[in-house]
Amino acid sequence: MLEVKLLALRAGGRQAELLGNLLAAERQPDGAYAVHIARDLADERGDGLPAYLEARQLAAYGARRTAVLCCAMPSRAACPRAC
Repeated sequence: MLEVKLLALRAGGRQAELLGNLLAAERQPDGAYAVHIARDLADERGDGLPAYLEARQLAAYGARRTAVLCCAMPSRAACPRAC
């Protein structure tokens, strides 16, 4: 998770704001809000980081198979919805 925090510091702008809300907030966001942040982040980043962050929430929820699929297909459209 340290690497993700470093990415947030280097990214600046909206990416830094979103990652800060996810990783450095006074109160840890719940899973639903964390997924919301990850999906907003997908609009800002073209790499697999948003899918990874969403998959972490799915894994914590117990949906490990869906989380693996989410990481295997990092595009926002390919990531299965949990609900």
